[in-house]
Amino acid sequence: MYPIPGLRARSGADVLYMNPSRLFPKRDSVTFMVDHLTYMMGCMLEREHTLAYGICIVADFSDFTMANFTVQFFHRMLLVLQGRLVPTRVEAFLIVNPPPWFGNIWAVMKPMMSTEFMAKVPRISFNDLGKHLMPGYEQLLPNDIWMGRRDAKSLMDLFIQERKHIERARMAANKR
Repeated sequence: MYPIPGLRARSGADVLYMNPSRLFPKRDSVTFMVDHLTYMMGCMLEREHTLAYGICIVADFSDFTMANFTVQFFHRMLLVLQGRLVPTRVEAFLIVNPPPWFGNIWAVMKPMMSTEFMAKVPRISFNDLGKHLMPGYEQLLPNDIWMGRRDAKSLMDLFIQERKHIERARMAANKR
């Protein structure tokens, strides 16, 4: 899960990429996973553009299985995305390429979302990404999503380096 530099939704919102098939709430700490989401969104909201236009989450569900789902995890994640745990502004949560049986998960998710937020959560195929993202999005998406061309590891490394620089600058400013 990481922001995609330069990629925006058609609404102008900055894009956060996530792959829920890499999250295992039955094995790993749900609190850690939710804190990670909160941290990433908080980092994005440090930018004026993101404050003005919000966040669009591109969630690649193509390899999603029941091992990646618990009610507790999805409930807490949806609380974060709706701004109920931390102030945030999610303009869209794109569920990309969900498995055919995802309707069962959707039935559990629906009561956890406000009507307003539910309208921001389309379930789409890879081919529909262009309806939601700016032209040329394929060049900016990580290569671990179908059609993505940018090296995913390089994107993560770039984010880590950027955060180290920002955190060091903050620490130096606080020492003054």
